Amino acid sequence: MRTRQKVKAIILKTENRALAKKPMLRKHNKLPRHTRSWGLALLIGVACGMALSSVSAQGGLPIKAPAASFTIEGKEYRIADFKERRLMLWFLSTWCSSCIQAVKALEARKSKLEAYGLQVVVLKNHGNGGYPGPEIHDFINQYAASLSKTPNWMIGNATAEMGNTYNPRRYPGIYFLTDETGMLGSVDGAPAASLDVIMNFASGNAAQG
Repeated sequence: MRTRQKVKAIILKTENRALAKKPMLRKHNKLPRHTRSWGLALLIGVACGMALSSVSAQGGLPIKAPAASFTIEGKEYRIADFKERRLMLWFLSTWCSSCIQAVKALEARKSKLEAYGLQVVVLKNHGNGGYPGPEIHDFINQYAASLSKTPNWMIGNATAEMGNTYNPRRYPGIYFLTDETGMLGSVDGAPAASLDVIMNFASGNAAQG
């Protein structure tokens, strides 16, 4: 429980720092949801997701990855199931245009990621971040179809428990990198803009801590 609370605190503290530096986003975030356009919602999501870059440098990481579950084709999995493998846990919303660019960019590097042995788990945010969009498998099949058949990729849906633990603000493109020992060493956003971070981690060359 303490680990979950610590992860939440790290993410929320980083978001508050980001909004403090972006008064326009802070003001817009207070508007009623029905008055927000998709374009502005995307702007907020991407800006805040990018602000999460290098959270480990803010302090607090690495920590043991908190336990949480997700579902793939009706089967429940837990983070502990991936022990002894490097893991990228990525939360996306299927209305997010930057997520489209991200899946395309990662698809272009799927062979290297597979060779490195990185396990990639892509999860649709619980409630899809509050906006309508296609189901996660339809989204992947439309923009990066080969990933659904790539052995080291798993595609599914975050449970409410997992969303509340790892992504309480439902950012549309946040990911977590966990090493073979189950230690969460990095939190970042917008995978298409931070491919070097992902590739270095996958290859074992990432600087943790």
